[in-house]
Amino acid sequence: MKRHRVIVGMVLMLGALVFARESTAQNMDLMAKWTAATVVNYKVVAEFSGEAVLFSTGGLQGRGMVTDRFEVEFDWNQSEFVMIGKPIIKNFPSKLVSVLKNGTCTATVSGAFEHATIVELRNDPALGMANAVHAETQRDLPAGTIATNSEVGPCAKVLQAAGRSVRHRIAVPAPNGMMLAMPSGQAGYQHNGKAFIIKGTSTEDKGWTYTVTPTIVK
Repeated sequence: MKRHRVIVGMVLMLGALVFARESTAQNMDLMAKWTAATVVNYKVVAEFSGEAVLFSTGGLQGRGMVTDRFEVEFDWNQSEFVMIGKPIIKNFPSKLVSVLKNGTCTATVSGAFEHATIVELRNDPALGMANAVHAETQRDLPAGTIATNSEVGPCAKVLQAAGRSVRHRIAVPAPNGMMLAMPSGQAGYQHNGKAFIIKGTSTEDKGWTYTVTPTIVK
């Protein structure tokens, strides 16, 4: 029993030492500065790299390796959790690096592919409380063909898809700048002291990496 109390005491002491070390690693003056801020400007550079759906037809998907980029800038009211003023949006052309095969069968595309063109940046009450804004995006899918196996033989059946455009949402992150006063990763955000580096993990933004730079306006 005595040995148990000693072990528990040592664990508690070690925990206190870790907490003290983390606390001293926080920049309390910088944290107070961010807490006192009412309006913060965010510059967000979003870069996509990964696999994307190019078109779909007959239950099959033509897929490819794609890169894309967009940049947005907006002011954020920290007390009301809303974007204020008119945001700045910059879109860049997507690049289709390669079209992937359907197993051993080929797929082709005809026309331009745009992975994400930001058409609007707006407030969303649900996203606002999570420090994010709603980006309405348009995806332009090219026409394409995809081969598949059939009773005739391997890759003998070729399906065609018409080009079309679809809309979907991306949640653009705007984490509280106070997190920059903490060691990178401690509050769940990776940063370099000036900007956050956030990798998308949801279905909507998987493959995106956001570099988010906040600056106090007032």
